[in-house]
Amino acid sequence: MLNSLLCQALSLFINPCIALDPEIESLLTNLNGKTLGINIIDWNITLTFCPDKTSLNITSSLDKADATLTGKLFDLACLGVSNNPQVYLTKGQISLEGSIQILEAYQQFFNALELDWEGFLATFLGDIIAHQLVKTITQFLAVQKKNQQRTLLDITEYLQEEKQLFPPREEVEDFFDDIQDLVDAVDRLERNINH
Repeated sequence: MLNSLLCQALSLFINPCIALDPEIESLLTNLNGKTLGINIIDWNITLTFCPDKTSLNITSSLDKADATLTGKLFDLACLGVSNNPQVYLTKGQISLEGSIQILEAYQQFFNALELDWEGFLATFLGDIIAHQLVKTITQFLAVQKKNQQRTLLDITEYLQEEKQLFPPREEVEDFFDDIQDLVDAVDRLERNINH
């Protein structure tokens, strides 16, 4: 019951969003009726994406799925935003039954979406305000993406430089062995003095 309600809610959310792309019908045609099932094992949820000419219907039955992904929610979410989904499939975190071409077709579909938020917001806010709002958000997201990439690069460079300052593992182990030998020698010396 809960699974079917979730499917209905997702359909009601996703279809108006993807309808904002003026080329949605040709994008859905590229899916050629390929159905993709998702089995989220840690939440006991099953979803099947079934494209038709104008929408992407979501059902709770895996019987219709041409390909099925099975895994934990976090791993599936990482797979969804990854540029290289094969990594998650080869690690064994997620299993795929069926053709990987279906998974790639869905990834291409979602990557190709160009939603016309400006046109949508213009119906409520007017053309000028909608344009300024979308322009501001787009600039903000571009700066965030640039900052994120720069931060990752900075962290990588820092770790590579700092790694050279640390002694190798063998030297650290030898140092601790020498300390232990020194502690043992001091204990022996103390026993001899007391004796």
